[in-house]
Amino acid sequence: MLRGRESEQRAVGALLDRAREGRSGVLVISGEPGIGKTALLAYAEERAAGFQVLRGLGVETEADLPYASLHLLLRGGLDRLDALPGPQAAALAGALGLAAARPDDRFHVGVAVLSLLAELAEDRPLLCLVDDAHWLDQASARALRFAARRLHAEGVVLLFAARDGFGTSGPDLGDGLGPGSGFGGGFGGGFDAAGLPELRLGGLDDDSAARLLAEAAPGLAATARARIIEESAGNPLALLELPRLPGPSSAQPSAQPYDPAYDPPFDRGAPPLPERLRRAYAARIGRLPADARTALLVTALADDGDLAVVTGACAALGAGPAALGAAEQSGLVAVTGRQVRFAHPLMRAAAVRLSTYDLRLKAHAALAGLLRDQPDRRAWHLAAAATGPDESAARALEDLAARAERRGAAVSACAALERAAELSEDGPAKGRRLLSAAERATETGQLRRAQRLIEAAVALAPEQGARGTLPRLRARIAFGQGSPHLAHDLLLEGAAQIAAEDRGTAGQMLVEAASNANRLGDAGRLIEAAARLRELDLRPEDDLDLARQSAHSMAMLLTDGPAAALPVMREVVAGGSRVASVMNTRRINASYFALRTGDFPAAWEIARAAADECRAGGEVGKLVILHITLATAEIFLGRFADAAATAEEGLLLSAESGGPSRAGCMRGILAWLAAARGEAERCAAHAAAAREHHDANGIVNGLAWAQWAQALLDLGRGRAAEALERLEAALAGPVRLQFQAVHLAPDQIEAAARLGRPAGEALDRYARWAEAADLPWARAVLERCRALLEPDGERALGHFAAAARLHARGGHPWEAARTALLHGERLRRERRKREARTHLRAALETFRRLEARPWAERAANELRAAGDGDLPAAGTDATSALSPQELQIVRLAAAGRTNKEIGARLFLSPKTVSYHLYRAFPKLGVTSRAQLAGLDLP
Repeated sequence: MLRGRESEQRAVGALLDRAREGRSGVLVISGEPGIGKTALLAYAEERAAGFQVLRGLGVETEADLPYASLHLLLRGGLDRLDALPGPQAAALAGALGLAAARPDDRFHVGVAVLSLLAELAEDRPLLCLVDDAHWLDQASARALRFAARRLHAEGVVLLFAARDGFGTSGPDLGDGLGPGSGFGGGFGGGFDAAGLPELRLGGLDDDSAARLLAEAAPGLAATARARIIEESAGNPLALLELPRLPGPSSAQPSAQPYDPAYDPPFDRGAPPLPERLRRAYAARIGRLPADARTALLVTALADDGDLAVVTGACAALGAGPAALGAAEQSGLVAVTGRQVRFAHPLMRAAAVRLSTYDLRLKAHAALAGLLRDQPDRRAWHLAAAATGPDESAARALEDLAARAERRGAAVSACAALERAAELSEDGPAKGRRLLSAAERATETGQLRRAQRLIEAAVALAPEQGARGTLPRLRARIAFGQGSPHLAHDLLLEGAAQIAAEDRGTAGQMLVEAASNANRLGDAGRLIEAAARLRELDLRPEDDLDLARQSAHSMAMLLTDGPAAALPVMREVVAGGSRVASVMNTRRINASYFALRTGDFPAAWEIARAAADECRAGGEVGKLVILHITLATAEIFLGRFADAAATAEEGLLLSAESGGPSRAGCMRGILAWLAAARGEAERCAAHAAAAREHHDANGIVNGLAWAQWAQALLDLGRGRAAEALERLEAALAGPVRLQFQAVHLAPDQIEAAARLGRPAGEALDRYARWAEAADLPWARAVLERCRALLEPDGERALGHFAAAARLHARGGHPWEAARTALLHGERLRRERRKREARTHLRAALETFRRLEARPWAERAANELRAAGDGDLPAAGTDATSALSPQELQIVRLAAAGRTNKEIGARLFLSPKTVSYHLYRAFPKLGVTSRAQLAGLDLP
């Protein structure tokens, strides 16, 4: 029975009750060792009558085994694997070692976990319990986080128990099973609960602690009780175990049971609580026979608690079944079915600590001999049994790393390669493995670790391979550590060193340098990288022609202007859009350069087709990049609701793909959309987040959106001076080189015109781009800008009339509405109110459709001033009541997609799709799916 956890029990009970009603819930229960996390999971299981229950566990010695914890959790539900869509089923089977794996399956694994949990909850609610989540291997943690963030209406409860502050609080919170145990690298574990609901457990109150202690140690002296309650700080495990120690100052575990009347002096120099608990367990272990201690050690090292493996290894070490029976009788382990488990992780740590080095070596060797059908586990046990260089164990770990790579588990691959390097028998092999480990550490963001590995590899790695790899690795580390300009210089230096012998790699470095310079808004570095790339003697087989052309066009934009650069960009668009597969990044570049030329329909079409391939292929990193292009195009195409949905999904995906710079861009786009809608608080929050991302990595795109957003918010509210000040400040910095810079000009001109200030530079900047783009909507905006700066009324109205004719050819509803509003304002000032009303009504209709409230209010006020008191009623577009995600789902359903197909596309469970449709139907005034096809959806 739990003591003092009434509020926590209510929170868990509420999740279970919601699951019985078909809703899902996730909770991360955190706290220090022994605080009651496992007990709360047990309470949840007791309350889960009628639920199917899956149990998982993070194990320290498995933290470098890819998907080990996920397999443990899902093994009871794998009979439903065939119910999943084919690509998901194949990806999950590959991840769990049930079939061949592909490197691009990593993202599909998370989707498959979500689908499998939903499938298992089809007949009855599902409870998933994951204890010791801080020891989950990274691949399992990533897949479970992905699913947890998307559970909504499946009837699934997912509970994690994880240590509070694990990985940052020093060794006192460790189990003692890191590298010193001789198994694993101790680098793979960890659980980032960011974005998930969390319940932190504190100590019990004094009354609850006293009741628990009275049950655990009846007859304890009053002063001893008070001291133990104080020392335990309400930690339930401490309340149960501290009475077993003879006194808090004891330096060694006692072999005697506690004395209830013992009352030693209080020692404020006692070891930290987890260490004292380990000593308490060590005392219990020390009282067992030697063969029982051997059985405990084997259980501690046997990873998954497989009873057959444990008993087999015990037999090899001369310990029979009776030894395990004695360990079970002590209460330290429990044997259930075919599994043997420790009652608490600190008991596992104590069992290892109390063993001797020679016995650990023998135990690992015995386990390796029994695990020939499990090559990953066998490799780590072989490594742990080695006492010096061992090429056989090193090769086994290198093979493990290759398998981990194919399963998308680069963290596990890195740990295996590093340990393989330690066991290598010759220098070149050691250097090669260290360099490979450094590459995996870099791509997974373990930058300090990567630096250490690189330094160790420098003197050992083969010269030719190292010269091509090291500069790029060092540059990526510098970039990740907030030194982007150093990263650029490292790439240029590295390219110069190898250009003569490996022009292809040198070209790739220069392309990367040019791309980074563009993202940083650094004109000088961009021009330099593009010039060096242009001088490089590349050949067709290097496959860098379009990349070089891309860099050249960006540099030309700076040196020669839009008239020279945009035709080259159009060639990049044409060449990249012909590529058959998105796996070649040229299609992604093509969609980006279509944005730069103002061809937003082409940008959207190329990006959408590429995004569909990314979804099918699990290419989440590229999918996030494409979301930036899609959301940007949707803004310019006047599809604000779509842009919001795309950016929100992109933000979620960027968190799962490790793309903070892309998250900054998504935040900036969301800030702009909030500004257009007049949502000041949302705009400020997203803009601040975008700025934080820029401050961390120097990437300017998100900052450009954020600065534009805050200026647009001011302009929409009539604060022209503040808007102009923001725009001028933005254009004085690196934003001036970004895609957004040219599109800031119309807002800059409008703000200046309202203040009676000149804006010749902004007009010239926009005119040069618009004339080179040669698109009707761009020329229309140019005419509007000229009208705003024209003092003569008739000439100004002539420019506005030209703009209206160009806008009538289509292309940019937001800008067309802005033009109509300003045209109507000017007509009213010229006392041509009847004509003004026509334009103002058109502006009002579009602003209302886009939910651009400040602009709609401004248009309505102008209409009243133009003598139209009978304003048109606000539109009754039912889709405006839908959330961005609901609109996405409704569109797909209207197109005839099934819930399962929609879920696969949007990375949702079919039940969540059904839930959103159920909520959307009343908003749309329909009662069936068939009626959706008849709606006029935006």
